[in-house]
Amino acid sequence: WLAQRLEDALMDEMPADTTNGHRILLLAGWYGVTNLLLRTRSRVPIEYVCSVDLDPACKIMSEKINNAWNWRGEFASIVYDINYFDYTSNEFNIVINSSVEHLSSMEWYHNIPKGTLVCLQASDMDHDDHVINISHPRELLEKYPMSELIYEGIKLFEFDTTQFRRSMIIGIK
Repeated sequence: WLAQRLEDALMDEMPADTTNGHRILLLAGWYGVTNLLLRTRSRVPIEYVCSVDLDPACKIMSEKINNAWNWRGEFASIVYDINYFDYTSNEFNIVINSSVEHLSSMEWYHNIPKGTLVCLQASDMDHDDHVINISHPRELLEKYPMSELIYEGIKLFEFDTTQFRRSMIIGIK
């Protein structure tokens, strides 16, 4: 869902302005699966992706999953607190955070440069790791304002023992 909607937004609203493609930053990127999905779908040009997560185990798994791109210098995984990431070190034109419900601080969002395309996801799942509960995309938009909203959506996930809603917004900060 994220890959499809982000690709649509990029093709319609923000075509790559370089011959090499987009530079994407995955905040709280876990295993870097978003890179794998976007690259194997091959719908938008990508120059470089960096996944940032606090968990060292995520770096190890992320580099295994994305080995080919890591080896070519087109992917990196770093262990770091996203609240203190220096956006001036690389020129990322897309920032993705699909782990918003895990983050109590908004410092990471305030540090994203204005004019950057941002894709955010959160859920209302009841879980010990979740510090906020988002049940609608408008709640995401209120908490993380955008100068231009490109997409908002919600998906219901139903399992035998639980159900939850996952919200997503894509826009220009």
